[in-house]
Amino acid sequence: DTHMKHGALPPLPHGDVLIHSGDFTNFGSLAEVEDFASWMGAQPHRLKIVVPGNHDMILDAEYYDEFWPDWSPVKESHEAARRAFGRNGVRLLIDESIKFDGLHLHGSPWVLRYASWRTAFNRTPAEIEGIWRGLPEGVDVLITHQPPHGFGDRDLTGKRTGCPHLATRVGELRPRLHVFGHVHSDAGVFEPRPGDPTTRLNASCVCDFYRVGARSAHIVDVPVGS
Repeated sequence: DTHMKHGALPPLPHGDVLIHSGDFTNFGSLAEVEDFASWMGAQPHRLKIVVPGNHDMILDAEYYDEFWPDWSPVKESHEAARRAFGRNGVRLLIDESIKFDGLHLHGSPWVLRYASWRTAFNRTPAEIEGIWRGLPEGVDVLITHQPPHGFGDRDLTGKRTGCPHLATRVGELRPRLHVFGHVHSDAGVFEPRPGDPTTRLNASCVCDFYRVGARSAHIVDVPVGS
């Protein structure tokens, strides 16, 4: 999560793959998407992957078609927002997979609906359980906006807000790396435990007040072929 503060981040570390797990905008406008996509595309990494979050309204076509007046004075083009990533050499993953250097990476943007009102990519617990059941077998790197229950999901009060259905599915799939965000207050790396090979990373770069400074991008090595 960078919420339009990407330009204020410390210099990004070198690496092969750069991943952003959602909420790069504040209001999901086309201008915000284009600004972020241009910045992301200018980074030197060989592969750049983006999975949107619940603030990135224009990328959820079904939601945006109904609720765009809540966020914008004019209706903008969902297709133009998607094209901004391709134009800048960035792969946008919405329930899609990509293979890279022998690794299987998969991205899914959905989050639990947490209020009486909706934002983008919101689903009820029953709906989202079905989405997670559909995550592919054999995935090495899973990217979601939603955190799983029990890892990187504590809000400012200490309450865990992650999705138990996602936690269950990650435990079944056993990816090498699970990257997520959404809960700004519990960012960081959660190392594998005995019998559990998955490194979990809440990659939020802003705090709950949308400030940057102390946090930077994380480096995680994912060995190929092991």
